[in-house]
Amino acid sequence: MKEEESSGRRVLLDEMLPRLLARELPGHDVMTVADASWGDC
Repeated sequence: MKEEESSGRRVLLDEMLPRLLARELPGHDVMTVADASWGDC
C-alpha cells in the first residue's frame, strides 16, 4: 500500500495478539507477523 493511499499508520500485530484485533483499527494498514512471513508461524 502506498503511503498516500492511507491516512492511517502501518501496524504489525505480534503473533501473540488475536488477528481479529485488526478489525478494531479501521483506517490503518494492519498485518500480522504471519502475514509478513516473520516468526515461527
